[in-house]
Amino acid sequence: MHESADHAQASRSDEPVPGPLDPVTDLVRLLRHTSDKGTIETAAARAGLRTGQLRTLRVAFAFHGEAGVRAVLHCAEVDPSTLEHAARQLASVRSHTRTPLHCRHNRITDLDAGIQLRLVDDTWYPFTRTPQNGWAPARGAAQLPTAAYSAARLATRSRGA
Repeated sequence: MHESADHAQASRSDEPVPGPLDPVTDLVRLLRHTSDKGTIETAAARAGLRTGQLRTLRVAFAFHGEAGVRAVLHCAEVDPSTLEHAARQLASVRSHTRTPLHCRHNRITDLDAGIQLRLVDDTWYPFTRTPQNGWAPARGAAQLPTAAYSAARLATRSRGA
Protein backbone atom coordinates (compact mmCIF):
# COMPACT_ATOMS: atom_id res chain seq x y z
CA MET A 1 0.00 0.00 0.00
CA HIS A 2 2.85 2.39 0.82
CA GLU A 3 4.38 1.63 -2.58
CA SER A 4 1.19 2.54 -4.47
CA ALA A 5 1.04 5.80 -2.53
CA ASP A 6 4.59 6.59 -3.71
CA HIS A 7 3.56 5.90 -7.31
CA ALA A 8 0.41 8.03 -6.96
CA GLN A 9 2.45 10.90 -5.54
CA ALA A 10 5.00 10.61 -8.36
CA SER A 11 2.28 10.65 -11.01
CA ARG A 12 0.84 13.89 -9.56
CA SER A 13 4.19 15.68 -9.82
CA ASP A 14 6.55 16.22 -12.71
CA GLU A 15 8.74 13.33 -11.57
CA PRO A 16 8.67 10.12 -13.62
CA VAL A 17 7.09 7.08 -12.06
CA PRO A 18 9.96 4.80 -10.98
CA GLY A 19 10.37 1.58 -12.90
CA PRO A 20 11.02 -1.83 -11.44
CA LEU A 21 14.23 -2.08 -9.43
CA ASP A 22 16.43 -5.07 -8.82
CA PRO A 23 15.93 -6.54 -5.32
CA VAL A 24 19.12 -5.06 -3.81
CA THR A 25 18.43 -1.57 -5.16
CA ASP A 26 14.84 -1.81 -3.96
CA LEU A 27 16.06 -2.85 -0.50
CA VAL A 28 18.40 0.15 -0.41
CA ARG A 29 15.56 2.43 -1.49
CA LEU A 30 13.29 1.07 1.22
CA LEU A 31 15.98 1.53 3.88
CA ARG A 32 17.06 5.01 2.78
CA HIS A 33 15.54 6.75 5.80
CA THR A 34 16.09 3.98 8.35
CA SER A 35 18.55 4.64 11.14
CA ASP A 36 17.75 1.59 13.27
CA LYS A 37 20.97 -0.44 13.42
CA GLY A 38 19.13 -3.72 14.11
CA THR A 39 16.90 -3.30 11.06
CA ILE A 40 19.89 -2.53 8.85
CA GLU A 41 21.89 -5.51 10.15
CA THR A 42 18.93 -7.87 9.68
CA ALA A 43 18.23 -6.56 6.18
CA ALA A 44 21.88 -6.92 5.20
CA ALA A 45 22.03 -10.50 6.48
CA ARG A 46 18.83 -11.49 4.69
CA ALA A 47 20.12 -9.96 1.45
CA GLY A 48 23.45 -11.76 1.76
CA LEU A 49 25.37 -8.52 2.27
CA ARG A 50 27.75 -7.35 4.96
CA THR A 51 26.49 -4.38 6.94
CA GLY A 52 29.33 -2.26 5.52
CA GLN A 53 28.30 -3.15 1.97
CA LEU A 54 24.73 -2.10 2.65
CA ARG A 55 26.00 1.14 4.20
CA THR A 56 28.01 1.86 1.03
CA LEU A 57 24.96 1.17 -1.15
CA ARG A 58 22.82 3.47 1.00
CA VAL A 59 25.37 6.28 0.57
CA ALA A 60 25.46 5.69 -3.19
CA PHE A 61 21.65 5.84 -3.32
CA ALA A 62 21.61 9.04 -1.24
CA PHE A 63 24.11 10.69 -3.60
CA HIS A 64 22.91 9.41 -6.98
CA GLY A 65 19.78 7.27 -6.65
CA GLU A 66 19.44 3.97 -8.49
CA ALA A 67 22.31 4.80 -10.87
CA GLY A 68 24.62 5.29 -7.90
CA VAL A 69 23.78 1.80 -6.65
CA ARG A 70 24.45 0.40 -10.12
CA ALA A 71 27.83 2.18 -10.13
CA VAL A 72 28.74 0.34 -6.91
CA LEU A 73 27.41 -3.07 -7.89
CA HIS A 74 28.06 -3.49 -11.58
CA CYS A 75 31.29 -3.80 -13.47
CA ALA A 76 30.42 -3.48 -17.16
CA GLU A 77 32.52 -3.62 -20.28
CA VAL A 78 32.92 -0.26 -21.98
CA ASP A 79 34.52 0.44 -25.34
CA PRO A 80 38.23 0.86 -24.52
CA SER A 81 38.40 3.96 -26.72
CA THR A 82 35.84 5.63 -24.42
CA LEU A 83 38.08 5.02 -21.41
CA GLU A 84 41.21 6.11 -23.29
CA HIS A 85 39.55 9.35 -24.38
CA ALA A 86 38.44 10.06 -20.81
CA ALA A 87 41.93 9.28 -19.49
CA ARG A 88 43.41 11.82 -21.92
CA GLN A 89 40.90 14.41 -20.69
CA LEU A 90 41.94 13.73 -17.09
CA ALA A 91 45.52 14.76 -17.84
CA SER A 92 44.42 18.40 -17.48
CA VAL A 93 43.25 17.93 -13.88
CA ARG A 94 45.83 15.35 -12.79
CA SER A 95 48.94 17.47 -12.39
CA HIS A 96 50.11 15.64 -9.25
CA THR A 97 51.66 12.59 -10.91
CA ARG A 98 52.83 10.97 -14.06
CA THR A 99 51.77 7.54 -12.85
CA PRO A 100 49.48 6.03 -15.48
CA LEU A 101 45.80 5.59 -14.89
CA HIS A 102 44.38 2.07 -14.80
CA CYS A 103 41.53 1.65 -17.28
CA ARG A 104 39.49 -1.53 -17.04
CA HIS A 105 35.86 -2.42 -17.67
CA ASN A 106 33.88 0.77 -16.90
CA ARG A 107 36.47 2.16 -14.48
CA ILE A 108 39.39 4.56 -14.50
CA THR A 109 41.53 4.36 -11.38
CA ASP A 110 44.16 6.81 -10.16
CA LEU A 111 45.85 4.79 -7.43
CA ASP A 112 48.16 7.64 -6.38
CA ALA A 113 45.25 10.00 -5.75
CA GLY A 114 42.93 7.31 -4.36
CA ILE A 115 40.28 8.15 -6.95
CA GLN A 116 38.21 5.92 -9.18
CA LEU A 117 35.65 6.94 -11.78
CA ARG A 118 32.96 4.54 -12.96
CA LEU A 119 31.01 5.04 -16.15
CA VAL A 120 27.32 4.08 -15.96
CA ASP A 121 24.78 5.22 -18.56
CA ASP A 122 27.07 7.94 -19.98
CA THR A 123 27.69 9.44 -16.54
CA TRP A 124 30.93 9.30 -14.55
CA TYR A 125 30.51 8.43 -10.86
CA PRO A 126 33.33 9.43 -8.50
CA PHE A 127 34.69 7.11 -5.80
CA THR A 128 37.42 7.60 -3.24
CA ARG A 129 39.64 5.01 -1.60
CA THR A 130 38.70 3.97 1.92
CA PRO A 131 41.21 3.23 4.69
CA GLN A 132 40.43 -0.48 4.11
CA ASN A 133 41.44 -0.13 0.42
CA GLY A 134 37.86 -0.30 -0.79
CA TRP A 135 36.00 2.37 -2.73
CA ALA A 136 33.40 4.76 -1.31
CA PRO A 137 30.96 6.70 -3.50
CA ALA A 138 31.34 10.47 -3.54
CA ARG A 139 28.99 13.24 -4.61
CA GLY A 140 29.46 14.81 -8.00
CA ALA A 141 28.46 12.45 -10.80
CA ALA A 142 28.97 14.22 -14.11
CA GLN A 143 28.88 13.79 -17.86
CA LEU A 144 32.51 14.91 -18.04
CA PRO A 145 35.16 12.73 -16.42
CA THR A 146 37.13 15.83 -15.42
CA ALA A 147 34.18 17.15 -13.38
CA ALA A 148 33.68 13.79 -11.64
CA TYR A 149 37.43 13.56 -10.94
CA SER A 150 37.41 17.06 -9.42
CA ALA A 151 34.44 16.07 -7.24
CA ALA A 152 36.32 12.98 -6.02
CA ARG A 153 39.40 15.07 -5.28
CA LEU A 154 37.27 17.50 -3.28
CA ALA A 155 35.70 14.59 -1.36
CA THR A 156 39.16 13.20 -0.60
CA ARG A 157 40.31 16.58 0.75
CA SER A 158 37.13 16.97 2.82
CA ARG A 159 37.59 13.56 4.43
CA GLY A 160 41.21 14.31 5.21
CA ALA A 161 40.44 17.64 6.86
